[in-house]
Amino acid sequence: MLRERGKDPLFTFHSKCVKIQLTHLIFADDLMIFTRGDLPSVKRGTQVLLEFSKRYGFMPNFDKTAAYFGGTSPELRQLILEDSGLTEGSFPFRYLGLPINHGSLSFCMFDGLVTKLKTLSTSRASKFLYYARKLQVINSMLFGLVNFWCSRFLLPKSICKHIDTFFRQIFWGYAKGHHKMIFKNWSSICTPLSEGGLNIKNFHSWNLANMLKWLWLLYTGIDSIWVTWINHYFLSGHTIWDISIYEYFAESLRGVLLARDLLLNQVGDVSSTIACRHSRVVRGSFFMSKAYDLLKHKSPPHRVYKSLNCDCILPHYKVILTLAHYKKSYFGRLKMATDKNSGQIGD
Repeated sequence: MLRERGKDPLFTFHSKCVKIQLTHLIFADDLMIFTRGDLPSVKRGTQVLLEFSKRYGFMPNFDKTAAYFGGTSPELRQLILEDSGLTEGSFPFRYLGLPINHGSLSFCMFDGLVTKLKTLSTSRASKFLYYARKLQVINSMLFGLVNFWCSRFLLPKSICKHIDTFFRQIFWGYAKGHHKMIFKNWSSICTPLSEGGLNIKNFHSWNLANMLKWLWLLYTGIDSIWVTWINHYFLSGHTIWDISIYEYFAESLRGVLLARDLLLNQVGDVSSTIACRHSRVVRGSFFMSKAYDLLKHKSPPHRVYKSLNCDCILPHYKVILTLAHYKKSYFGRLKMATDKNSGQIGD
């Protein structure tokens, strides 16, 4: 019905939708209608909702419906709102828990994520779990929560640092504003078991790997509305590798291009890397694990940790043995430093 209404001569497409004839997006029971900010176009859109209600018996919930404007005068906004019966919404707003904004995303827009992680890091449950259970909570529940955000935005470095801080507090323990004894720095823990870590992902590298997935979609030209929209409005006459970043770009595209620049500095020719050498594209598929392996910091394998990386040892005991080695190394270094200081005092 909306596609047919798009052929109405009195209906005018949104300025960023006319090239691909986009009138609406729908997800589950949520509907977004895009029109030019004039009364005839908006009226055609609301008429479709009323016709749909009469035909199928489903009434739109106007208590949860809002109109969002950009570049229109206050008088025209008021006229449209009075005619349609809608209320005016404001940016930013949240959809599926994620912030939607017409400009850059600021730190305060991630308050929901930061608050949830802060609550979990200071909860009583996180204080009385064994290290193996804490590791399981981090790699399953908390990772799923953060990954939902990582897969949509290039998170600011300050947010990535907060995530690492909360995860560190949950794992090592945090009570009354004081950290418990820490035997290993967090960057070393966020490495594979064979390299001396506990298989916790580095979220800055994981975030870049997620952006690499969007970069791959644009590079391969996958048939999707987002790729088509980006190609028509931002990449016309350019490739994803040579286009510059501008302030008016969509937040999703800016994140992808920022990740592209970081990747170019790190691995050089990303286009050949994706297509050939590292086999990121295999039979039309994208492998996040391979992209993450390319981006993360790599440490030389250690013989002690390498011996633990086998299937005959249960994961719970791998964590216990790894932590035992952390403590042994920590107290060994502490003893050497104490003996050295005692020798200097004696001299």
